[in-house]
Amino acid sequence: MSLKNALLVGASGETGQEVLKQLQLSPLFAKIILIGRRNLDLSDASKVEQRVINFDDIDSHSEAFQEADIGFCCLGTTREKAGKEGFIKVDRDYVLNSAQKALAGGCRDFHVISSQGAKASSMFLYMKIKGQVDEALQGMDFHRVSIYRPGVLICDRAEFRWGDRIARSISSVVDRSHRFSIPTPVLAQIIVANSLQVIDQKCEILEQADITKRANVSSLQQVSSVAMSLKNALLVGASGETGQEVLKQLQLSPQFAKIILIGRRNLDLSDASKVEQRVIDFDDIDSHSEAFQGADIGFCCLGTTRGKAGKEGFIKVDRDYVLNSAQKALAGGCRDFHLVSSQGANASSMFLYTQIKGQVDEALQGIDFHRVSIYRPGLLMCDRTESRWGERIARSISSVVDKSHRFSIPTTVLAQAIVANSLHPIDQKSEILEHADITKKAK
Repeated sequence: MSLKNALLVGASGETGQEVLKQLQLSPLFAKIILIGRRNLDLSDASKVEQRVINFDDIDSHSEAFQEADIGFCCLGTTREKAGKEGFIKVDRDYVLNSAQKALAGGCRDFHVISSQGAKASSMFLYMKIKGQVDEALQGMDFHRVSIYRPGVLICDRAEFRWGDRIARSISSVVDRSHRFSIPTPVLAQIIVANSLQVIDQKCEILEQADITKRANVSSLQQVSSVAMSLKNALLVGASGETGQEVLKQLQLSPQFAKIILIGRRNLDLSDASKVEQRVIDFDDIDSHSEAFQGADIGFCCLGTTRGKAGKEGFIKVDRDYVLNSAQKALAGGCRDFHLVSSQGANASSMFLYTQIKGQVDEALQGIDFHRVSIYRPGLLMCDRTESRWGERIARSISSVVDKSHRFSIPTTVLAQAIVANSLHPIDQKSEILEHADITKKAK
């Protein structure tokens, strides 16, 4: 599948913010064009191009709507905030005008957030306007129009709305199965995932029940609970290729409030959002117990090579530093621990690399974490800052003969699978994900 360019109108609202995060997380979107009245102050601007327009003079901004394949519209206000005429202007005129400009700019598909109960003939202004927009959109010459009609949106609004707050409070108690409510992170996940699926009609309307069907109950419950209790991550080994990608995924995830980096030195980060760096001496780790406190989920991407550090240095980093870090994380209150190991790890292996990896895997499963997840990827596809001739040759070969990633995996995809998996409950204390298991989770 070729990479797509997304156009997002209304990224400043609660649902729009979540849609933006999902678009950034997806490896299938190369660029995200934000259309708005002002530039947003984004903690993460990866893949984003902001284009400021005047919605009341939209004909002067036709070029802003060019270059997109798929459009998403999350525009909306309230009658209380904007008045009757202002509400109609934003929720109907701005939305339809934006859709027309997107279509003229080459956008083939358009996804809009409407509302449960939308009906053009409704006696209620809100439902009436939403219904009018839904009908008008279906008459436009897009290749595909998808309209989402969720119920009560569960989120922490930046602006105070009494009605929404009361409805959310009630639904959090009586609607645990989400028959008439839905968390905005779940809604955003479904919208972005659905935008990449092929449908057999030009237009589709997804009512609340259709939306919740696309998210399994465990996912809904998990995101609801996570929204109420964000996680703190601890990451050891963020300077390596896989560690860098795991850091990016943790920063992109709305479920992590803080990311504690443990390392020998402070890293020069282009994006330090949510990050707290703590410098330690791994050879004197007992003096740094406090550095490992305050985390819920630990991630370890530590590793070196025998060629770089020598036999003893390799053992010290890949076994001793890893296990010592895990013990300190456990003592500091960390419940779960995720480790990047290697394909072929076996404590009885005749090869030093896979032997040490196997020893660590066995030892970790004996540590009293609530959960241990061990990832054993094959060849890691990345552009290393250090030159490793053997890996470079292997990567060159696999890029040609292993298009389906049967024995290789890009570090970006591995990181996505690790972070996503860390937020899904498992029914055992420990799990080992071999290369095939990882690639399945990445699909």
